[in-house]
Amino acid sequence: MADSPDATEWLRRLSAGEIDAPTLVRTHLDQIEASQPRLNAATQILREQALEQARTPRPGPLSGLPITLKETYALAGEQVTIALLAMALRHLGAEAQSFAGWQVPIVSDEAHAKARIQRIEPENLRSALDAGNVAV
Repeated sequence: MADSPDATEWLRRLSAGEIDAPTLVRTHLDQIEASQPRLNAATQILREQALEQARTPRPGPLSGLPITLKETYALAGEQVTIALLAMALRHLGAEAQSFAGWQVPIVSDEAHAKARIQRIEPENLRSALDAGNVAV
């Protein structure tokens, strides 16, 4: 939001007691959830976990300040990208190849964030399997 304070201002308000961490986190979660249908920017919104952590923030210079993480960071118990799974399988000795939807390809209609699969073209998956790879 254009008129939303930056991180420095939020930190000032937190240390001055003008806002507490749970209220700030709730504000940001509400903004993310309000924009999600339009932007589809978050793969997961961990609302309850964020609020729980905000109730007892860790001490430090950024204490109480909410952040978001790109999906390339693995969080305990949460989904990770398929490329990371393929890398882990390779580390264990399995030949693995990851595929994004466009690489399979999975063909869908053009309804962003609510698309329906029209067809799956399996040739690339079959090639990977025929070569002895685990297709992820």
